[in-house]
Amino acid sequence: MVISGIIALIFFNVVLYCKWKQIKIAIAVIDATADFFVATKRINLVGITYFVLMAAWSAFWVACLIAMSGIAEYEWTGKDKVTHQDRKMLPRPVNAETNKPEMTAVDYMIMYMVFAFLWIVLWLKESNVFVLMASVSTYYFDSGPNGEG
Repeated sequence: MVISGIIALIFFNVVLYCKWKQIKIAIAVIDATADFFVATKRINLVGITYFVLMAAWSAFWVACLIAMSGIAEYEWTGKDKVTHQDRKMLPRPVNAETNKPEMTAVDYMIMYMVFAFLWIVLWLKESNVFVLMASVSTYYFDSGPNGEG
């Protein structure tokens, strides 16, 4: 156990020695990033805004998915019951040759909704990254010896 720790320590130090120039660059990038976040406190609103947008989109999508189950085929079972509104969902039609359930229009709509959900989630994520990167690059290139940002 001690020998493996010593080997790991030696390996870590060799990597530090060989990559020292890149580590100095990484430290400078982290330092510039910290300066940027200290100087522009409003940038935190970007993440909060995108979180709210993502939460609203997710809630809307779940509501649409629940509403989608309402257009499936149902059988009315409410006769002689108190509410007269009971129903049960009919099973999917089964293919006689393969003995597997067939795809219905609702299945295709749900697949489209999943695709649209993923598309918009990724678009929101990447637009968030774009806004942050544009802000950081503007701050960096506007900085100089006379002042920052």
